Amino acid sequence: MLKLKGDFHFVCISRTSHGTDRSQEFLEGHLLIFENDEVWERYALNIVTELQAHIRQYRNYSLAETLDRFAKAKYDAAIRRIYSLSSFNAQFSLSRTGSTTIAIPDDPKTSSNAPSLPKDKPTRAHMMHLMAAQLFFFLRDIGHRHQHHDPKTDTISDLHRVQKNDDDFTWRLNTLYSMYRKVIDLKRAPHSDTLANAMGVIAYAETFEKICREELGEVKSKDLPTYYSTQTKDSITAAKSALELSYAEYVRKRDGRRGLLISVLGAVFAFVALLSLAKSEREILAHPYLVKIAEFMLTYPFHSVFAITLLYFAYSTITSIGDPKAPALFRRTLRLFHSTNRYLQALAWFVLAALSIVVSIWVWNWNI
Repeated sequence: MLKLKGDFHFVCISRTSHGTDRSQEFLEGHLLIFENDEVWERYALNIVTELQAHIRQYRNYSLAETLDRFAKAKYDAAIRRIYSLSSFNAQFSLSRTGSTTIAIPDDPKTSSNAPSLPKDKPTRAHMMHLMAAQLFFFLRDIGHRHQHHDPKTDTISDLHRVQKNDDDFTWRLNTLYSMYRKVIDLKRAPHSDTLANAMGVIAYAETFEKICREELGEVKSKDLPTYYSTQTKDSITAAKSALELSYAEYVRKRDGRRGLLISVLGAVFAFVALLSLAKSEREILAHPYLVKIAEFMLTYPFHSVFAITLLYFAYSTITSIGDPKAPALFRRTLRLFHSTNRYLQALAWFVLAALSIVVSIWVWNWNI
């Protein structure tokens, strides 16, 4: 909506604060976005590096005062200077339970060159929510190691707009629903990795639900949905067991086909070796095509190895399609022929492999 392209620089400047009963219960501070490269490199980056260098000097004064008192003056000065250079900014509070609050003023203090937000109130509110979500994703990425999901598509937890200051329930409910939907999506893809990730997301959901019940209290927590996680885990475990049995059967058949292929190739090599070493007064009668194969392998050994390797790679690719534990790249390979059945797909890939060999022979002027 702002039609911006290029590199964006995100900055987090924060310090810990104490809760009612626990020390360093919260991480509170500021999140900023810089869109102008020149402003970032000439001014903002220097402010950040100066503050970092000052904090690193604390070890020399650790016995004299706390880190908070030691860095307070530099910290406050850095915030005052850097806010007027940013393109967008917000304040945040992150608790040890993972609950995050991002607060954005109606008229944030930004650089004079910062992109202008829309004047229309609904559009402006939507844009501010999108920008705040980017700050939230940045804070989440630097704050934890992604597990049970792809870091590039991490949408399990999202930022929810709180319409009222006293509404501490809706965002928790939406977050729980988001986790439950993720579990359902993962269950629909019967793969060992996705099923394991589903179990991990269930653990996340159970933990977050427990935190919500503790923080909401007994009365409000009654409105939280009941999720039968034990039964869901049993269902995933059963699906995983069936997948393991299917995989074991697949491996047995695959190994049998592989052994047969290697045996045939071994027989061909053995025939070539016997044909090249055989010395007999009587003429050896052999099938013309087998003789041509032997002559080609003796004349072009390097090309023969290349051709066999290419054929075996095509075979491995085809057999990997049915492997429930194969990488996604191989599992999606046959989409080129998705309209045909499995046997025609395999035949099509063998034809492509043969055509690749023929083209290679033509390029290098091979004469069979």
